[in-house]
Amino acid sequence: MRARLVFGFVAAAALAAGSSLRAEKKGDPRPVLDRVVTHINHYYSRAQSLVGHEEVIRQPIKVDLTMEGFPTRYGYQMRLEWTPPDVDDVPKATMLRELLTVNGRRPKPKDKPRCSQPKETWEEPLAMFLPEARETWTFTWAGTGRMDGRPTISLDFQEKVDKAKPKPHAEWDKSDDEACVSFSIPGRTRGRVWVDAESGEVLRLDESIFGPVDIDVPREQQKYWHTSLLTLDRWTKSIRYKRVRFDEPVESMMLPESIQQISIIRGGAQPMRITQRFKDYRRFLTGGRLIE
Repeated sequence: MRARLVFGFVAAAALAAGSSLRAEKKGDPRPVLDRVVTHINHYYSRAQSLVGHEEVIRQPIKVDLTMEGFPTRYGYQMRLEWTPPDVDDVPKATMLRELLTVNGRRPKPKDKPRCSQPKETWEEPLAMFLPEARETWTFTWAGTGRMDGRPTISLDFQEKVDKAKPKPHAEWDKSDDEACVSFSIPGRTRGRVWVDAESGEVLRLDESIFGPVDIDVPREQQKYWHTSLLTLDRWTKSIRYKRVRFDEPVESMMLPESIQQISIIRGGAQPMRITQRFKDYRRFLTGGRLIE
């Protein structure tokens, strides 16, 4: 009896998904985005009680994406902090990190912070789909398909830009043995999201900055970079989500499984592949496991 009930639920869900696909063949992204918002609001309301383990691997690479040198591995405890919005404000979801290990060992006093080390906080990427934030993006229908055995709808998105395109903004930093720069390039980001056709759960999110983009190096920074101009040739990020099951109470959630980012900059910066992997999700004292 239980097996028949499960099968009936799956069949009903598949039929509902098929119905949604037929209803949305015209390519209107708004119903899809509405389901994504419902999913995200539920995710944020539940994920505030979650912690997990994050591994960040910084791997120097060549312009052909092959490895160059040895990677640095950081281990973190990670949790989500959700700040509900005030009136006319954009809600904020932030991932918080606590450093546990460097290259497999506990940090020692001699391990000085480096400017290239991952920051203690980073913005949760799904916040871009909330109504208060998505007005800065243009979404278009990209098609239907399947991912991990589930019917999907994919949407392309691109950051809106005014007629007078803003100039790139750079923040410069330096530690004892290295110089660092982070970019903000308005109007240059585009990507694609794959959404479960029925539930609105995000399965994959890809972003890229289309270039090349030139960044002027301030005179006071040129002695570190040995150039007056940096050129961003490539920046990509791909996020994959996976269902995680929890006990006490029993429930499952779609949570980040991995993030891979590649940046290639001409003019003195080291091309880099940064990989983030997430595991051991738990709800404070209870446990969670990935469902294969």
